[in-house]
Amino acid sequence: MHGVQIVGTSEELREAIGSVDGDEPLIVQRRADGDLLGLTIVLARDGRPVARIQQRTRRTWPPLAGASSLAVSEPVDETLADAATRMLRAAGYFGLVQLQFVAGPGGTQLIDANPRWYGSLSLALAAGLNLPAIWHAVVTGGELPGSPPPYREGISYRHLALDLTAALHGRPGLVLRRAARPRVGAMWSPDDRLAGGLLGARAALSYGRRQADRVRRLAGSGAGAGRA
Repeated sequence: MHGVQIVGTSEELREAIGSVDGDEPLIVQRRADGDLLGLTIVLARDGRPVARIQQRTRRTWPPLAGASSLAVSEPVDETLADAATRMLRAAGYFGLVQLQFVAGPGGTQLIDANPRWYGSLSLALAAGLNLPAIWHAVVTGGELPGSPPPYREGISYRHLALDLTAALHGRPGLVLRRAARPRVGAMWSPDDRLAGGLLGARAALSYGRRQADRVRRLAGSGAGAGRA
């Protein structure tokens, strides 16, 4: 996988597309400027919101259009949440979904929807909102909250693996910037160190394989150009 690549001109876009293997999935998306917001909603089968949480990204990797490496829980934007609920209800959706928005000078734009477990789910759990349990209750017909339960604001989420990746790409200072307390990580949990260690090792090995594949692709491209 190439991961996220940012281009600014038509020529750069053509070069980026040309570097992708024929059988590799490719998504081209227009970049929007502004803050990255994450709004997670759990809808009951009747379309009623039974859980909500909002987070704001403070740092991403890659820096201009990447995944959240640092995010903080904040109050729900009621106008945004109401509009999102109406959209989901109109589509007949129920269950958990994380919606990602970019809030900028041109307004708030929806850029992604994740109807699954998402990367920063640990932030909701640390904030006191057990989204998996509420989602399970929706699916199985269990008891649901009468209204969306409260959660703690100001909880920091940090994805250390992304900061380590940034360090390998010339941004070592990010590794030393610890998130403000209270905080939670993407993988590591003090009460489950074995699982966290195994998951971290898997992430490191996966990154190593991707880098090795990238080197092989570049070497193959160079060899092909030389033969031509």
